[in-house]
Amino acid sequence: DLRVGAVLNAYGRRIMLVDCDNFTQEYFRTKYGVTDFTPVQYKEPPMANAGKSWPPYNGFGSEEDSLSSCKSFVLKPTVSKDFVQFMSKDRTGFDTMTLRFLARMMTDSAIDKSRLFIISFFLADDTIL
Repeated sequence: DLRVGAVLNAYGRRIMLVDCDNFTQEYFRTKYGVTDFTPVQYKEPPMANAGKSWPPYNGFGSEEDSLSSCKSFVLKPTVSKDFVQFMSKDRTGFDTMTLRFLARMMTDSAIDKSRLFIISFFLADDTIL
């Protein structure tokens, strides 16, 4: 799923991977046989303005409590980690086993159109930062 041109959903926002670094290219060449790493020229599609709709009140607690639970998002920690994977792919000397992609936000906001992000995928514990 992680490849140049892929669109990710990060906390409800669509992010397109537009480029990757040399380590990531070499990793994908040796591991998966991928040879095309051409950077994607980003042009955002027109976005439809969808209004917010809240679910109906379910009867538990007050209506304000139910509505506030729809407005917040709490992350839960992962239950277990693969220790062998972590130890084998954590780091070798000063080199980390990290796949890095360059990404842009897909939005209509003039301020956010030019923002660049670095998406890092850590092979040691399969996390994305």
